[in-house]
Amino acid sequence: APSLVPSSAPTLDRICAALAPTLLRPQEVGASGSRAAVALVVREQRGALEESVFERPVELRAPEAAGAELLLIRRAEHPNDPWSGQMALPGGREDPGDATILDTAVRETFEEVGLSLDRCARLIGRLPPVPAMARGRSVGMTVVPLIFHLLDEAPLCTNYEVAEALWVPLAGLASGAWDTVVDYPIPGSRNARARLPAWSVEGRVVWGLTHRMISTFLEVLDGAAPG
Repeated sequence: APSLVPSSAPTLDRICAALAPTLLRPQEVGASGSRAAVALVVREQRGALEESVFERPVELRAPEAAGAELLLIRRAEHPNDPWSGQMALPGGREDPGDATILDTAVRETFEEVGLSLDRCARLIGRLPPVPAMARGRSVGMTVVPLIFHLLDEAPLCTNYEVAEALWVPLAGLASGAWDTVVDYPIPGSRNARARLPAWSVEGRVVWGLTHRMISTFLEVLDGAAPG
């Protein structure tokens, strides 16, 4: 997966410190109905310029000043997938064989991108569950976001559900430099449209539920930042 090179980003030390309280709170399970889990996988910025997908060169920072990157995927095109072709986080529906929702996140991440989170990462935080929406309507499913720190170098191997996987610097998402909007038609209305917040990552538009969960993650980091 290509690595986008940031000019600055939250460091892993700051991320782990900010998220530590979320692991001490009682786990929220969400409303009744089906559940899914997604993994926000973060790692230290690698910073290899030749791996960047930026069109213009970006000045690298010193390794000790490097920030963190977040793993995103682009879902494969499929007519039966309500989120077909969209940017997303690795994850999926809870399976009857999953002992916990953590098991769901680990299993789905391995299936989609080949990362064994139980071997090469550690759980560092949880975010509140959110209701899944598709085309402006609830799908009767609660999504549980879990945050992992990738500890070891691990290649990505995507399956048929994933068209692309890439590491995105948190700096670009947090700085406002990539902010944009999606003009989305309101279901049931002939002409009304909503302008939804989004990020444009070299033409890849991150919006909807994925934007909401990552924004919540960034708000936790911002709220824990020293005054």
